[in-house]
Amino acid sequence: MDEMLSNFPFWGAWIFMYVLGTLRGQGTYWIGRGASSAATHVGSEEEHDSKWAQIKAWLNSDRTKTGRTLVHKIGVVAVPLSYLTVGLQTAVLAAAGLVRIQWWKFTVAQIPGAIAWATIYSGVGLAGWSAVLAIFTGDGIVPALGLIV
Repeated sequence: MDEMLSNFPFWGAWIFMYVLGTLRGQGTYWIGRGASSAATHVGSEEEHDSKWAQIKAWLNSDRTKTGRTLVHKIGVVAVPLSYLTVGLQTAVLAAAGLVRIQWWKFTVAQIPGAIAWATIYSGVGLAGWSAVLAIFTGDGIVPALGLIV
């Protein structure tokens, strides 16, 4: 991917990465939101012992409703911060959907995160990943750092 983006000016690469980060975030949020919706609508009242019934009961419990209220008020801050992590981002974005953060709040919170993510990956981030890839493919650390002409 770094070869493809190296032919673009910085702003072209940045816009591409911003759109990519935003679409990935929205997709992950809606997968979580869909899972939450499915769990609350699956099963009948007679299925109290099934896993879906247990998940449905938990998602509709007073404790979970209190937790969702708290996340709606202060937990949305985790969304932009997740874009600065590796490995935690997907979990936070899916959790935002699972706890049913309102879409517009999620989207507004996502904007600064996607901006930071695009800035990191269209600049230093791609060079860093290229260096790691060069090390693991046997090209070595010196070429990865660009020290050989």
